[in-house]
Amino acid sequence: MMGTRGCAAFLITLLAIAFIMTPVMAAQQPGPVKIGVLLPLTGPDAKKGMHLYEGIVTARSLKPEISGSPVNIIPADTESTREGTVNAMKRLLEEQKVLAVIGEAGPDNTRAASTLSEKADIPLIVPAVHEDHLTRDCEYLFRTCLSDSALSSASAWYAVKKLGAKNAAVLVDIADEGSVRRAMVFKKHFSDLGGKIVAVAYCQSGDVDVNVPLEYVISQKADVIFLPEKYREVILACSRALEAGYKGHIMTTDHADRRQLIERGGPSVDGVLMIDHFDIRALQTALGQAYAEQFGNQTGKELNRENALGADAYFSLREALERTESHKGSAIRKVMASGDEFTGIMGRIVLSPGGEAKRAAVVLRVRNDEFTYLETINPEPGMM
Repeated sequence: MMGTRGCAAFLITLLAIAFIMTPVMAAQQPGPVKIGVLLPLTGPDAKKGMHLYEGIVTARSLKPEISGSPVNIIPADTESTREGTVNAMKRLLEEQKVLAVIGEAGPDNTRAASTLSEKADIPLIVPAVHEDHLTRDCEYLFRTCLSDSALSSASAWYAVKKLGAKNAAVLVDIADEGSVRRAMVFKKHFSDLGGKIVAVAYCQSGDVDVNVPLEYVISQKADVIFLPEKYREVILACSRALEAGYKGHIMTTDHADRRQLIERGGPSVDGVLMIDHFDIRALQTALGQAYAEQFGNQTGKELNRENALGADAYFSLREALERTESHKGSAIRKVMASGDEFTGIMGRIVLSPGGEAKRAAVVLRVRNDEFTYLETINPEPGMM
């Protein structure tokens, strides 16, 4: 038997071993992976911000770990302002030491956040800002949604390849820089695909009388009229086209708010085609089906576009983090810019070294005061 002195010595030895091993064992325990979420949760943009946030939080609940480590979502409210964005981004980077950030919801605030993420070498994943040139001159900014140009080129591709359009007319809102840009892209891609632009007319946001430019567009009897405007101008154009007996196709993009288009447009917008990011009837992946079910169970609501885009940003970032050799910003950026596929709820997402996404889009048509799903178009060479 071991004497009292021997027992004491043995106990001291065990405690010493435990003391030495504790840091090693602790180091082996996976720590949380901290992801910042930079969104307008208050202020005028809060509705969009909350939809995106709901989507991200639900995605995290479905896939809560990265390589065995729990994911901590750390929200930071930008208050829908540039100053609020800068302050919130600094908190995420300097105080919370996040590995990456998902956000923001508007172009100006995203640029403000990007300035800080570039200096810190921390990836910024943008879920739902479509404006072109957002990723220009940025190494650490990645957009998981489609740009305005991508949506417009997809519209031109669909018009030629699926509708069989030989000629097209375009109505441009000269007071809306986005409308001008979308129109330019549509015209170029439609022409590149062998189509002919037979008319381009101009209006201005807020005009009550747009009959003159509309009558010119309609008089050219184009197979398709492309309307890269907000919902109000789209409704005015559709009403005039209906009165004039226009028989061709009318197309727009998700720049025209779906709900407002239906509620305010009534029968005049029946038949309008829209190229958009998401429709719940178009879920292509097992991940998408599981996510939609999870979202419904957690929120009691039906999944919308912003929810889905928020989820895609989370799933893409999570997959990149799983593939990295380290969680340094430069390593994460290398994986995200590699051209490899990530799995989103609508299908594959491929990010270019320049930060732009190639992904599926959906084609919707207004029928009897609701949007019906027609088909999914996957990116092809020259489409987006």
